[in-house]
Amino acid sequence: MITNIILLIDNRDIMAVKYKKILTKNNFAVFHLKDLHDSSSVIIDNEPEIILISDSLNTKMSQNIEYLRSINTKTRPCIIALSKSNDINDKLEALNKGADDYFSEPINFLEFIGRIKAHLRRTYESQMNDITLLFGNKITTKILKRTLNDTFGYSYLYITIKNIESYKDLYGDIAYSKMLQTLCAILTSCLDEKDYLGHFIQDNSFLIITSQNKIENIAKYMIYAFNKVKEKFYAKNDINRGFLILKGDLFEETKTSFVKIFLGGVININKKYKNVNELLHALVYINKLASMKDDSSYLIERHQLVANDSIIQKPHNYNIMIIENDESLSLLLETQCKLNNYNVLKLNDVNSILQNKTFKPSVIILDAGSVENFEGVDLCKKLKNIDYYNNSKIILTTVFHDKQTILKSGADLYLPKPYNVDNIINWVRRFNIEYNL
Repeated sequence: MITNIILLIDNRDIMAVKYKKILTKNNFAVFHLKDLHDSSSVIIDNEPEIILISDSLNTKMSQNIEYLRSINTKTRPCIIALSKSNDINDKLEALNKGADDYFSEPINFLEFIGRIKAHLRRTYESQMNDITLLFGNKITTKILKRTLNDTFGYSYLYITIKNIESYKDLYGDIAYSKMLQTLCAILTSCLDEKDYLGHFIQDNSFLIITSQNKIENIAKYMIYAFNKVKEKFYAKNDINRGFLILKGDLFEETKTSFVKIFLGGVININKKYKNVNELLHALVYINKLASMKDDSSYLIERHQLVANDSIIQKPHNYNIMIIENDESLSLLLETQCKLNNYNVLKLNDVNSILQNKTFKPSVIILDAGSVENFEGVDLCKKLKNIDYYNNSKIILTTVFHDKQTILKSGADLYLPKPYNVDNIINWVRRFNIEYNL
């Protein structure tokens, strides 16, 4: 998948042809320029791995190197000076101006290729992720850009990992690294030398570049294989509970699910996407659609799915239900919610709550009850089993500090009392946004 590009800037006819011939023979793509006139656009558009600059140009070698070094690119090219001079002062001047190496001509072509490959190896090794040994975002973006310029119609699979940071906080760096390495091994096992796998956007997300006929099989296999191994990364008590608890009982806590993977795929039929930004937006969008599922899932772009009105254009729900026995606190919550433009319904009668079919809340603020009576916890369990409330986010506020009991009841947020009203409104706003996605 990786075709290394070399920019050769050489005003000579015979020597330039010789260099280009030996480089092409060793599978390098070569751009040849006779002066610096178009070098800036070629470098920015193609981001060559190596620039060979000869002293055959009319301008001074050190000035040429300084100019090439000043061109701003996301991945810095290796600059190698080609010179007829073997004088130490000429070498030092070129190196001090920014050259990474200096080849005195004539140079043996075997040594020439060997030294170029050594520079490439060092460049790529510096761009590898320490945990997965895959290339990072800069190299991946460069390769992605090159595939868009290719005549072959590639497919792209963007993979994100949800809750991986929470897993890292609870289980530590070593377990986090092993999970990433396992995921990387699964990905690698279903690819061949024509495919590309690297980190994309973040260190814990990936991009696969492959062919149109393989993308869906890769996605299916990824979900299957990850679901097979994921429980091996958790303690038994976490598996039995069904979710993670990160902090002590004195701190608010959302229910933290196990790690999930989401894959969003795009097939670039007839070169639909012309640049990296267009493709990036499409990949992120499709991946977000896939992540709406409760468990690991994938979604491949299909023309009929792009305008899925049932997902994208559903009306927003600004309804908030408050179930709080403390009248003054209930009034305060109602006032604050209304000030933030939410529709509020206060209820305390259990039958009215369970039989309600006219006010569908996006968020429910529910008092868990007293130390002696867990009526709010029991009500939370019932609400989660009623289809009408199935997608409603429940904030369970409590005077008794038992995070595991609260979160096991189905609550989306454990919030110990006393709490700051501004804080709970922030959670209402966040959950309302999630509900309406």
